[in-house]
Amino acid sequence: MLGLCLYTVSVVTVRVPLGDVGVVLGALGVVAQGRAMRFPVPVALLAAFCAWAWITAFFSDFSTIALDQTIDQIKLLVIFIVAVNALRTEKQIRYYLWLYLLCFMLSPGRGALQGYGLGNTVFGRAVWSYNYSNPNDLAAYSLLAIGIALTMASSLQEQRYLRLLGWLSVIVLTLIIFLTQSRGVMLGAAIALGPATLMTLRKHPAALIYGCIAAAGVLYFVPQSALDRFADMKYLTSTETIARADEEGSAANRYDIAVAAWEMTLARPISGSGLGTYRPTMARDHPALGYKDTHNTYLNLSAELGFPGLILWCTMIVTVLRMAYRTRKLATQAGIAAGSAWIEMSLVGLLIAGLFGSYSATSYLYLYLGLVWCRGAILKGEADARLAKIR
Repeated sequence: MLGLCLYTVSVVTVRVPLGDVGVVLGALGVVAQGRAMRFPVPVALLAAFCAWAWITAFFSDFSTIALDQTIDQIKLLVIFIVAVNALRTEKQIRYYLWLYLLCFMLSPGRGALQGYGLGNTVFGRAVWSYNYSNPNDLAAYSLLAIGIALTMASSLQEQRYLRLLGWLSVIVLTLIIFLTQSRGVMLGAAIALGPATLMTLRKHPAALIYGCIAAAGVLYFVPQSALDRFADMKYLTSTETIARADEEGSAANRYDIAVAAWEMTLARPISGSGLGTYRPTMARDHPALGYKDTHNTYLNLSAELGFPGLILWCTMIVTVLRMAYRTRKLATQAGIAAGSAWIEMSLVGLLIAGLFGSYSATSYLYLYLGLVWCRGAILKGEADARLAKIR
């Protein structure tokens, strides 16, 4: 748990250089914990994914890059293993959620708002530094933090002032996403969180009033350029109008990159070009497009690791979400409060945003997957025990 917390503080704040120390401590804790090591199906699938990446690296035209990237992916596997073994009780998860949220609000959250106020933007879009220097990435990681903030804000186990802190975090993080002007993340948030948010507001009239006030406050600080950018999403529905979707032409460029990525996938449907080699392969095979990212998690995986790699990764994600969903149904049958599903919904939002960004190699995702799986495992244990007594 200590190793996981050190690593999380280091990664989320990007200020404390203790990430490697946290990984080592966490790994040692898993080995020396004195109880059965957890190695669930999602971890096994990620291990198979890493093995496939290692195998395909030897068939890549850029083997050195592919092998280096595979080593980084194995580190993410270790982080995933540490997470599913460290978080074993509701109390541990509660502390971890607050740690993650406070780190995010005090570092990238504060820094992004302060930087935006001082004019530190990219084409008028909010950014920060390090892992958050791209507005789309800042928005994506803010979406994950919103899931945690909503969970803490809606938890009846928390004291009133802590719930208020959670709601304040939701408002600030929502503002940050608007200021980043990330259309992919906004689409993911709307699809994943929108229906549940509307349902909550319908059930609680007072919440509807507060929600309208908060929305008005957020929109007050959102510039017209951001609203215009979101409105221009209507041009994304046709290849004939996609060039009008933004002034800098990123939407049209991304379409060309996506077409090239699909061609690369079909050229090597089994082995791909090698993990982490999309950019040099793109620069070599499509010099007109240059050394650029796919801006699509799924096309990136299929181009680099072929369809087998894409299937392994997607199956891992689906396994975690399926476990969380089935556990909630089981808890309902046992008469146990399943708690909020905001974390799972935020994860779904990130996966939707993954159609417009590459997030398969980010540590935030695997910390989040471990968190979702652990919450489900705890709830399943409680539900099984309750049902056993009933029977």
